[in-house]
Formats: sequence, C-alpha cells, structure tokens
Amino acid sequence: MRAAVHGDTMAVSCLWTREVLVYAVAPDPGAGLTAPRARVELPFEAQELLFLGDRGGNLLVADGFGGGLAVIDAAAGTTLRTIELGGHNLHGLAILPGGDRIAIAHQHLHSGMHTTSDDIRWGVFITNSVSMLRTDDLLSGDRRLERRTRVLDLGTVSMPSGDPAGIAVLPDGRFVTALSGVGRVAFGARDARQVTQAAVGTGPSALALSGDGRLFVANTWSDSVSVVSVDDRTEIAQVPLGPPARLAAWERGELLFHDARLSLRGWMSCASCHTRGHTNHRLSDTLGDGNYGAPKRVLSLLGVRDTSPWAWDGRMRSLEAQVEKSVRTTLRGRELTEAEVADVAAYLRTLDLPEVPSPSPVAVTGEGARVLAAGREAFSRYACVRCHREPAYTSAGVHDVGLVDELGTRRFNAPSLRGVRFRRTLLHDGSAKSLEDVLEVHPGHGVVVAADDLRDLIAYLKTL
Repeated sequence: MRAAVHGDTMAVSCLWTREVLVYAVAPDPGAGLTAPRARVELPFEAQELLFLGDRGGNLLVADGFGGGLAVIDAAAGTTLRTIELGGHNLHGLAILPGGDRIAIAHQHLHSGMHTTSDDIRWGVFITNSVSMLRTDDLLSGDRRLERRTRVLDLGTVSMPSGDPAGIAVLPDGRFVTALSGVGRVAFGARDARQVTQAAVGTGPSALALSGDGRLFVANTWSDSVSVVSVDDRTEIAQVPLGPPARLAAWERGELLFHDARLSLRGWMSCASCHTRGHTNHRLSDTLGDGNYGAPKRVLSLLGVRDTSPWAWDGRMRSLEAQVEKSVRTTLRGRELTEAEVADVAAYLRTLDLPEVPSPSPVAVTGEGARVLAAGREAFSRYACVRCHREPAYTSAGVHDVGLVDELGTRRFNAPSLRGVRFRRTLLHDGSAKSLEDVLEVHPGHGVVVAADDLRDLIAYLKTL
C-alpha cells in the first residue's frame, strides 16, 4: 500500500485487490477520512504512486510486480490509459525539473539471455536502470513513447547495481537512486552516460533531500538512516534506529533473499525475479529445467512450502536443494554455507498467499453456492484432479498433458493452482493470458470443456 497527496486529494494504492482508492482530504487534520470518492480498478497490482505536478489531478500508478503503468484522472476516478514499460520492479517514480520527463527506476529481465556466468557477469541477463519518459507522451499515449525514452544504466561490471528502489531529484536536475540489493545509492543525471555511487546501509529503500545538501537514506535491513553529502557523494553518518536485533533463521534468510551481492557482480537478488516472494510475470532462461533454449515462466513462491517437488522438471525434492541450485546456477554467486541455505529455505516457508476476497461471484449461499459446487464438480469430472490434487492443488512427479517446449520437453511439474488468480500468464511458457486461455489451449486428456461448464469452473478456480 502506498499513498500520495495532491492538493485536497489523496490516492491510496491497494496491491492485491488491484485498485486505487481516491479520497477527499478534509481541511481539519483531525477529521479523518470519509469513504473514498472513487475506486479505480486496474489490470495489475498497484503499488507506487505519483501525482503529475501541475498536470491537474492526473496520477501515475506503477505495477507492483511487472512493468505496467496507468495514468488515472483522480478527479473523475477513471483510467485514462495503461502502457507496458517492458521492465519490472518499478520501485522509484519522480518528476524531473521542468516537469517534462518522469524518471522511473526499474529492472529488466532479458528472457533471450541465459544465466551463464558470462551473461550474469556482463549484466545482460538483468539490467538495473532509470528510464526517463516524456510526460506529454505518457499523458497522450503517443506511440513514440518507448522510442523517445532515455535509459540510464545504474551499474557496470565493476560497480554493482542490484535492485533499484526509491528515487529523489536534486534541484539541479540530478537524481539519486537507492540500490537496495547492494547497499549503495547511485547519482546520475538526465543527460549523463554514467553514474557514480556511494555506500550506505543495508537495503536502502526510501530517500529524502534536505535543503542543506544532505541526503537521508532509509536502510530497511540495517534499521538505520544514512546521511549522505550530496556534493561529496559520501556517507557522513549512519544513525541506528535501535539496538541490533537478534534475528531468527527466517529473518536471516529474508536478508539473503534480498541481497544482490550473492549474485556474480551484484546485478540481482532472488527478489529481482520473485518480487515480494511472488513473481515478476516474466520468462526466464535458467537451468531450472536443466537446459537453456526454452525460457520458462517465473513461478510465484507464495505458499511454496506445500508444493513439492520443485522446479519445472520436478527434480528438486527439498527447498534447501532448490535454494542451493538457484544461487549456484542462476545467480552464479558464491557457495552458500549449509546454515545460509537453511535460513533461506526457512524464509521461503513463511511466504503465504495474500488473504483477500476472491473476485469471483461465488458466495456461500444461493446462486454463488451452486456455481461453486458446479465448478468443483467440473474440476473433478474433467480430470483436473489427476495433476492438481487437494489441498495444494499440485502433485508429485511430472506429467505429459500434450504441451511441449522449444527443446521437445513434454513432461512438466504441475504448478499449484492456489492463488492462480494472481498470475497474469499461465502454462510453462506464459502463452496463456487468462484462465479462459488455459482451458482453450491446454490439451489435458483430450477433453474439451463445455461452454456451460466454463463459467462455473473458472469461478471455482478463482477461489483457490
């Protein structure tokens, strides 16, 4: 959840319900909030917000996982347009001086590259950047937006840049971006080709500028605030926010999960693809299935403790084995100790599906109950339960259901269907964009779902 204020209007993003709530801010701070005057539904999970300055009540909303952007008329409570940036992890939004460009800090996973040592080392598998979009193009929906966007890379082979986060803009047009995965901040400018960096605390996320040339950096994982000299580009102090805490195993694992320094040259962390433990909705060509040449959909890790075995080929029989392999063959990082592997696995076992109401019309009584019962019966009748068994809605082993990848692989580990409504692409190659697509293209066991059953079956799946 994020909030942004412009005049007497406040907008609040709601991640899992895919909506933005618009409120009228009362002149009296003690009056509190009334009911939202508008509720704007989006095609993606909403996260970062930015009112576009003097462009009226126009609000820019960033995708919490993928690369979606939406422009909302907050006054009218309507969506003007949505676009796809092409990157993911859109964590930083800022207006550059003059208001003619919007700076967005993000990552970009290049599914045509591989997790070889060379592709990771040279930063061509995942890049960390600030894109500067023309505000007028964004508002008008100009098709030249992507072509006219300036992109500044935040790192080099010798200067790590994993997981860009918050961004702040200096009066002279320079901007600073937090690099949460490597404990640094990057200084750049709209017309520059290179950036410089300063080391700060662990997990820098949010930035604030003072009027006397100082930058304050909130370090999430070290529970501290760094004070950075903007002119010297060095940390001059780090203020702890409390005594050091004694961390549990899963908390140590959480730190490792978000640490891009585990990867070769610090380009990415586990969280770079599994944003907030979920997914960036991209295809990734790793050795997760044992080969290169057939990119696979990045799986969500929410509820992963209950979905053994793991990996698309089903060869990983423990989370610990999956963690060790991912760091070794995807991040190409250093060898983890046995204790570190156990810590990361402990963190993964804490990841739960969000508890939000289903968008399905299913209810516990009346017509909703009938739809639910009919959908569940159809799920069994069409043999979905052969691969997707309760309670985790998956099964051990791999299955041939008529799908084939670019390398001829026909047997796949069946993903859990729990939380399937939170996925934007489905099947191993992301070729299905909806549950309707899955039921049309999934060969299954040669059974075609009847039109009368389709609505009930999809409604049931959206409750899992």
